[in-house]
Amino acid sequence: MLAPEEGITAPEAFHFTSLGLWGSALGYGIGAVAVDGLENPDFTWTFLGGQLLGTTLGAYTFRETSHTTSDLALMHWTGVEVTTATLGALVLWGDDNPSDYQKQMGPALATLTGLGLGVMPMWFLASDLEFSETDPALITLGTLGSGVLGGLAAHGTSDKDGASVGGFLLGQGIGYAASVVASQYTDLTKGQLSWITMGTSLGATAGAGIGVLAQSDNSQTQALSAFIGGLTLTAATALSADSFDLTWSDADLAFYSGITGTVLGGSIALMSSEDFQGPALIGASTGLLAGLIYDHLKPMSLRDSSLGASGTLA
Repeated sequence: MLAPEEGITAPEAFHFTSLGLWGSALGYGIGAVAVDGLENPDFTWTFLGGQLLGTTLGAYTFRETSHTTSDLALMHWTGVEVTTATLGALVLWGDDNPSDYQKQMGPALATLTGLGLGVMPMWFLASDLEFSETDPALITLGTLGSGVLGGLAAHGTSDKDGASVGGFLLGQGIGYAASVVASQYTDLTKGQLSWITMGTSLGATAGAGIGVLAQSDNSQTQALSAFIGGLTLTAATALSADSFDLTWSDADLAFYSGITGTVLGGSIALMSSEDFQGPALIGASTGLLAGLIYDHLKPMSLRDSSLGASGTLA
């Protein structure tokens, strides 16, 4: 009965709902920071006040909205990314033995940060951003890859409980922001994205192998080595992406080279009484990378790749 006779469009409905949610988040954040104890009536009134403010603004402004559903979705997701990244930072650098009030305040501060540094900037920027067909993949891979590298870096440098989780949350937030910015200035193909993704994966694998060789029983050393290797090859493959637009035809020699590298690395480990894992990881990653580079620069047929691998293994 309250709906306008002319109906409500999807962006208008999303606009109204979004402001209601953001108002609720604002009320929760302010209340949880200002009031000690979520069972306190003052917190309840603050939360309801934010909710009322948001829904009232939504009701008065939804007709004038210029944002699309995609714009609003981007605002929400950016807010979530900033919130989780802030939580990650609190896990890494917060008090080891927080009080009940600090435990209550942490998520509230993260929520307010998400609204202030995530939702608000995107409110003004979202409609001006343009994304190509491959940009969603770039942002997704950049977010996940940075999260993994962040988790490795945190585990390798911190003794705190949950450091890996905190590093992952902080890293994925930083990766998301960097990927969104990069998407506005680059137009990568699927092959170039594959090249950079392979660089991150293979660099981390090789780094982990080096870490095993250095200290096979120290997980922090292995994690830090994997982070350094992943970060280094990510940078190298990103800078060389213009020359490596990979296709499926590049995969055959890479596959055989990876197997060959694993076998050779493992064989060296057995002959030198080293731990099998480290040399095998280094051999697999360097073999696969070398196969990708060679087959892309000097394409080989599946027959030639198979014969070459068979001859090497024989």
